[in-house]
Amino acid sequence: PGAHPELLSECALDESEVQLVNRAQSNSVREVLDSAASDHFAPVLYALLQLGVLESLAPARHSEQPSSPEVDRLDDEAMRERVVARRRLVDEADYFTLLGLTRDATAYDIRRAYLELRREFEPNHLLTARIADLADDVQLIVEVLDEAYDVLRDDVRRERYRRAIQATPA
Repeated sequence: PGAHPELLSECALDESEVQLVNRAQSNSVREVLDSAASDHFAPVLYALLQLGVLESLAPARHSEQPSSPEVDRLDDEAMRERVVARRRLVDEADYFTLLGLTRDATAYDIRRAYLELRREFEPNHLLTARIADLADDVQLIVEVLDEAYDVLRDDVRRERYRRAIQATPA
């Protein structure tokens, strides 16, 4: 807890939001936001931090062993293969398949899959100097992931999309 945990009761949060705030005291912000029902919980956490209800802790430092050039090369090859495979899905698959979901996926499943893939293919974290030639492919993957999420996160649009792809001959 922060310097003023007593202010939490004055914040007009519902029970599920209070539970998320309580979780924030022992989990990372990313973990809390991933389990939030709404995309709009990040500003709530920020406000609680500013009010002193929560406190910010420095991220744990991990001692990393310098990697060998051979390990780096293998990592780059693996990353290149993942980008090429996902790009193939962008070109050939429907939004459900792109996100690794079945067509009866729930809004929760869609959000979880989207956030996981979006993090995995974040250009600033994914691209290194040795695989910078994949920047255009990665950018396209991110754009189509965003587009898929925009369509599938809304129940009405998701159902309309589902009917459209079922009506389309293979």
